[in-house]
Amino acid sequence: MSVSEQELDQFRVEVSAWLRENNPGDPGFLLPESFMEVGTDEQFEYLRDWQRKVYDAGYLGMSWPEEYGGGGKPQVFQDIVSQEMARQRVPFMTNTIGLNWAGPLILQQGTEEDKKKYIKGILNADDIWCQGFSEPDHGSDLGNAQVKAVKDGDDYIINGSKIWTSLGSYAKYMILLARTSNEGPSKYAGLSFFLAPMKIEGIDPQPIKKLTSEYGFCQTFFNDARIPANSIMGREGEGWQVAMATLMFERGNVGGQAGGEEGTTMNSQISFTEEQSMLLDTAMDFCSKNSPINLVRSRTQETQSLPSDLWLSIVELGWTGITVPESHGGLGLSVADLVPVVEAMGRNLMASPLVWSAISANTLQLAGSEAQKSAWLSKIANGAIATMALIEPDGSWQLSEPLCTGTLKENTISLSGTKCFVQDAAFAEIVLVSILLENQPRLVLLERSAIPEHALQREVVIDETRRCYRLTLDGITVTPDQVLPETCFVEIEQTAMLLLSAEIAGGHASTLNLIVEYLKTRKQFDQYIGSYQALKHPTVDVLLGLEATRSHLYHAATVFDTGTPLEKETSLRMLKAVASEGFAFAGDRAIQFHGGFGFTYECDAQLFLRRAIFCQHQFGDETHQRAYLADTLIDN
Repeated sequence: MSVSEQELDQFRVEVSAWLRENNPGDPGFLLPESFMEVGTDEQFEYLRDWQRKVYDAGYLGMSWPEEYGGGGKPQVFQDIVSQEMARQRVPFMTNTIGLNWAGPLILQQGTEEDKKKYIKGILNADDIWCQGFSEPDHGSDLGNAQVKAVKDGDDYIINGSKIWTSLGSYAKYMILLARTSNEGPSKYAGLSFFLAPMKIEGIDPQPIKKLTSEYGFCQTFFNDARIPANSIMGREGEGWQVAMATLMFERGNVGGQAGGEEGTTMNSQISFTEEQSMLLDTAMDFCSKNSPINLVRSRTQETQSLPSDLWLSIVELGWTGITVPESHGGLGLSVADLVPVVEAMGRNLMASPLVWSAISANTLQLAGSEAQKSAWLSKIANGAIATMALIEPDGSWQLSEPLCTGTLKENTISLSGTKCFVQDAAFAEIVLVSILLENQPRLVLLERSAIPEHALQREVVIDETRRCYRLTLDGITVTPDQVLPETCFVEIEQTAMLLLSAEIAGGHASTLNLIVEYLKTRKQFDQYIGSYQALKHPTVDVLLGLEATRSHLYHAATVFDTGTPLEKETSLRMLKAVASEGFAFAGDRAIQFHGGFGFTYECDAQLFLRRAIFCQHQFGDETHQRAYLADTLIDN
């Protein structure tokens, strides 16, 4: 359904006028800033009444299907409502968990019965939802969930407790992550996901008193609580994949939220949501346990960047399917949703094929044929490694100007030229290669089996955790159906800059930690060297650089899918410039502060400096990015 700009402008005027006329105003008592702070009955009733009024006016769930209570309109209408609500600072929608998480999940993965049962109650606030993820002993490390769910006939019996349950006292339902088994190859394999009723015997949400003497959270206790077996989402043991999808829904457009958690969320230029925080915590836990510095060092001597069993664990976590559409077995989310995962990997110097597999999957989705998508996207979601051959020995970052060529004769395309920095090429099942074909830049899909062994040569690069290869195309042939019908070089560059900068942010954070730890333990002249001003001030500069990088990172991730082309390009080039410069400075200071030892191979600081220099020059360093930014500012 296409919508004209005039129609959208008229709708914005209509919404703005309605909000001015119907803003409920000052209730005479303190209103919370977030659904997580709703602590009194009067606050709750006031906010629920406001949500019902917005829904009755037709301004909530506008993009959800009409048959379940939604508006059936394009998402852009809901976006306008959200923007106007933020601009006029009206109260937020109190059923945030339902609107942002449960509803989109049910629409995506629920049965027809689920959709009819739950969706309208979410929209009109008759059925309030809460979240049961965090636990007292494990925080937001969702993989360590210990609340037990034991199958008993047509029920599951639930025991344990969840903590920080916002709206727990008012909720009718909970999205619940519980452990149904202790068996399986990883801690994630035994988790299951439920749409659990709250108003039943054996479930007791107890409000938690905050330091302000207010309430807003609960600890929810389960004591032999029986919930229906058909409340499970997906199959038993697949709860982690469902939770992964749920954590990312607030970034997506499936839900069509209006207002959501806070009135300013949809209009903010930097968004770091609770879901992203949880995903970052989980990724940090996984990466820190599986990529300690001693293993990082030992893996530099191995053939693969990551052991096969560890790659399988990443696949089980669902990370390989984040950017793959649901129709091909993935989660159908944005490249921006990978940012917390890649940041965590960067913090622990964990090299893996994940980033380039994700960029390849995104490229296939944007530019591939239906046959190419059908053949490969589901495989990538299930762990097939993919990579891209874009860079050539001349060092140009102009991706749309390849020097490698393809010559078409009859039904065969003969390739010629050399690519470099092809990461994990020896282990990839497919390589997407940029070439010049009939004087036009194109992408071809090259299966690994078609690449002779002699065509791949391992490159020596400064970052020893990486596996980069030089690919000689001479003598390799493809057929026309291996050429992608479209090209998307701008999108490839932007995706690579975003994920590379996420890796930089993680590495920068760990470099700062390394510096601070050394300053606090190393003594000189009977004083800790951290007491010397000459070292303290540059360390603060490293910290400021890190915070600037992370601010730019999550700003770029925020506008990656929703910003204008100019906003997107500007945010990404600013990000890459700030990130490249900041990480390189941090790595250099780490070496210098360690004195003579810093210049030895045994010092861990060299691992971070190597990573910093490699990342700095991939897809253009700060000088390159500033030149483009200058042109962009002047031209626009």
